[in-house]
Amino acid sequence: MTEAVPREFDAQLAKFVRAQWRDDSTLVEVGIDSLTAVRIVVALLPDDDAEIDAARLGGIRTVGQFRQWLRDLLSEQTGAVR
Repeated sequence: MTEAVPREFDAQLAKFVRAQWRDDSTLVEVGIDSLTAVRIVVALLPDDDAEIDAARLGGIRTVGQFRQWLRDLLSEQTGAVR
């Protein structure tokens, strides 16, 4: 599952971002606002009833941080090893 996360994340990110990005790109630079971030998370989560820590999500500033947060969240949801 861990290797699939970046690929799935990149596919979801590509739906919303038309600019090139790197892990150190800020979410603002690539046009990801809080609503878009939630849309990406919901598209990736296997459980529709999963809880999202909005405070932690709100503290994420870069694409790399977002990707790591998604890995952690998906790991918690699926029980997969990171």
